[in-house]
Amino acid sequence: MDDEGRVRLTVHGETALQGDRDLLQVALRNLLVNALRYSPSGTPVRLSVAGGSERMCFSVCNEGEPIDPATRPALFQSYVRGTNAARAPGTGLGLYLVKRVVDLHGGSIRLEESRTDGTEFVVELPRQFAAATVPSPG
Repeated sequence: MDDEGRVRLTVHGETALQGDRDLLQVALRNLLVNALRYSPSGTPVRLSVAGGSERMCFSVCNEGEPIDPATRPALFQSYVRGTNAARAPGTGLGLYLVKRVVDLHGGSIRLEESRTDGTEFVVELPRQFAAATVPSPG
């Protein structure tokens, strides 16, 4: 996934988390693959992980084009791709899957407003896993 050594990891606090390991890996991998795919070659992708007493937060940030504001409201729906995604492979399911995994863990995900070029997704999860009931899409 990171054959150029572009991912920069920072960790703060206690980061142990209860949850479905496989699903959480899918979510984190999707965010990292997107960050690498939609940023200029050779630029860093930052993964920050911070743990508090009840919640854990991780963010993935790159130096690519910001996501078009017109796309943002539908960003976590299935088969939605941004205007800059036409040149890259994908189906528009990655962020949808990330959102589903986060919801199943009782957490939240948001796209931070960009003050400069780049994109940052922030995921917050409760440290104790209590499987949430998520309505099926429809």
